[in-house]
Amino acid sequence: MLRPLLAAIFLAALTLLPAFPTSGNWHSPDLILPGVGMGPIKLGMTRAAAEAARLKMACGYAVTVHYDRAGTADRIETNCGGALQTPEGVQVAGTMGEVVAAYGEPGTVVPDEVYDHGTAYWFNYDRGIGFRAVVFGPTAAHTIITTIAVWRRR
Repeated sequence: MLRPLLAAIFLAALTLLPAFPTSGNWHSPDLILPGVGMGPIKLGMTRAAAEAARLKMACGYAVTVHYDRAGTADRIETNCGGALQTPEGVQVAGTMGEVVAAYGEPGTVVPDEVYDHGTAYWFNYDRGIGFRAVVFGPTAAHTIITTIAVWRRR
């Protein structure tokens, strides 16, 4: 007799809970905009403003802001996938095939680190965005993006 009563109370309590989305994201990704910024952090922000904005981000713990001598943000990097992406949908853990499809061939390619399983390179674009990817095979499908950075266009 107690079980049916508990079940009824449980079901009644469920009707009081707010509805959860059945599709879509819980949180829309923050956009990575070349030459502009990442989510609420914009290039040119003061250190205090950029750090306050970073702390409000879903993936702020995985965002690093570099500052110029004047103390304003001049480079922003992330190694977070999912919560940050470009308008074209490119994000950390994607491939350079996705980057090339969205942005074309990079302006410069800079070797970064050598690992047992591959070599990391920075693939930089003149519009103020770069992708650090580990290359472990002969095609763009044999890559994984580990970091995305934006900076002021020069």
